[in-house]
Amino acid sequence: MHIDPRALFLLIFLAGTATVLGLSYVAVFQLGRSKGRKEAEQEALERQSTSGDAYAHARLDQVERSIAAMASTVKRLGDAQRIWVDYQDRAGRRERGEISRRTPA
Repeated sequence: MHIDPRALFLLIFLAGTATVLGLSYVAVFQLGRSKGRKEAEQEALERQSTSGDAYAHARLDQVERSIAAMASTVKRLGDAQRIWVDYQDRAGRRERGEISRRTPA
């Protein structure tokens, strides 16, 4: 029995296409299911609290922690910039001869 190579190629191509389509549909289904589950959990949490205060309080705490982390990062950046400007200033004064190299900093 002799199989035509073009027919075999077509069969492989169609099987691959069907597999990719099938897997993409499965992936979309799983993503939708995951999103639906998250929404259902969020609604249950809101219903569990009397008027959604617990959910709002948790979100507010999360925002406060994020802002505190950003503030500490900005503070560290400011300190690093201040040190760098001081270093640049000292280097400039050294070049102009205002500060002796032998003088301890």
